[in-house]
Amino acid sequence: MRVILTGATGLIGLKLIEELLDRSCEVMVLVSPGSPRNRLITSMTSTNFCWHECGLAEYGSFTSDLRFDAMVHMAWSGGLDRWNIDLNLYSAKQSAMAVRLAVRLGCHTFVGVGSQAECGPQTEPLSADTICRPDTPFGAAKNISRDLTRIEAACAPQMRYMWARILSVYGPRDRESSMVTSSLRKLLKGETPKFSNGEQLWDFLYVDDAARALADILELGKDGQIYVLGSGDARPLRNYLESMVRPFGVDLEQCLGMMEIASTTPRYLAANIAPLKQHLGWEPAFNFDRGLSLTIDYCKNNPV
Repeated sequence: MRVILTGATGLIGLKLIEELLDRSCEVMVLVSPGSPRNRLITSMTSTNFCWHECGLAEYGSFTSDLRFDAMVHMAWSGGLDRWNIDLNLYSAKQSAMAVRLAVRLGCHTFVGVGSQAECGPQTEPLSADTICRPDTPFGAAKNISRDLTRIEAACAPQMRYMWARILSVYGPRDRESSMVTSSLRKLLKGETPKFSNGEQLWDFLYVDDAARALADILELGKDGQIYVLGSGDARPLRNYLESMVRPFGVDLEQCLGMMEIASTTPRYLAANIAPLKQHLGWEPAFNFDRGLSLTIDYCKNNPV
């Protein structure tokens, strides 16, 4: 299978490249020109891998002599600026242009990648049937992106379309500002991280499991399905935090209640992964402690 990836220099994208290459796919990645994260793919030497600078604005003009089978669209400007209406709406519009690019290059499968933010505050596990009530421009724009890509795909002849709604993914090569990575960096320096009261119910998924789920969706996903990517094992946040500080001999109680919970931070974040199990035979292979251990090793071996 020949696959186009956008936004693939992020945490999940980097692992998805490796997962697809392991499955003997040919992979072409479109990256934002000048992004400092592009350095993370320049050392990849597989003959089945190539990359080109092509940002969101260039989707309408990008050409290739190669024909492809599928696209996974993850590129987004505004994910770290969630209140920027213009930037997030632009990303939603260009998501539709990504479908048109996929059609021009011969793709018969399109997977759009969304976020739990599109759902807004919820009290039940997120599923394909969740009624979305986003409370940030980023979440609202992700909803628009899902509708625009679905409509564009429906206009293309025989285009198979799926949407992946991703919860909290962690692991090596995550952005330094993420909660897990930034906390581990502090702990490795002997500093005490500051947490909220940890009463939120959250669902963490290790990056390898997320990448495997996306690759499985490409191969086996049901047309029109929304798949929610999480572990399916939602627990109080303090449970995860305890696992994070334990290897460093830190008393969690000294870290809790040191910061306020942001108004848009989900209090309840859980995934209904039944469709992943039923359609794909997918289940998480990494529990939180195992994934955390690998992430700690990465941080130790890659100091900043």
